[in-house]
Amino acid sequence: MISKKHKQTLLLLKNNFPQFEQLLEEIYPNDQLLREISNEFYEINKRIEMNVNASLKISEAYTETINELKEELSDYLGNLKKEMQNQ
Repeated sequence: MISKKHKQTLLLLKNNFPQFEQLLEEIYPNDQLLREISNEFYEINKRIEMNVNASLKISEAYTETINELKEELSDYLGNLKKEMQNQ
């Protein structure tokens, strides 16, 4: 029986190497070296995915902060301009 992680790894391989889909199905269960290399491939892909997701969340937070600061600066400069015109 193939584990869930092995199924996910095999699916990742098939998606990245569709020209070898049948071969992968046949040899993956019994080829230890292929499984070891594939596991590294899977783990690195997962880390990249996690980093991208984390980066997106950070980017969203920064974008929100920048928008808030722009609004504050705009209000401040608008008020300052009005004060200068009233002098």
